[in-house]
Amino acid sequence: MKLPVLVEPLGTRFVATAVSPFCWKAEGATAVEAVANLQLEAKRHASNGYTVAEIEVNGTGNPWLDCIGTWEDEPMIDEFNRAVEEYRESVDTDADVM
Repeated sequence: MKLPVLVEPLGTRFVATAVSPFCWKAEGATAVEAVANLQLEAKRHASNGYTVAEIEVNGTGNPWLDCIGTWEDEPMIDEFNRAVEEYRESVDTDADVM
């Protein structure tokens, strides 16, 4: 699992922060070190038995079904569908095909 991490300069150091619900922070002399220290913090929590689960709030949980209707009002998709239909009709009427 990947978590978004905010890395911010703090004077001559850097602070890496995991976003809510974790609210973990770690500092380092460089941005890379701060992120590495934050990763150690996450591993420490995991070794204490913490787990992370995901639930689906919106959508079906199936990414293929969730995209239905995305292109509903897109003229380019309508144009594409017309072109496919024209091609299929031309293939159906052409005796030399297959």
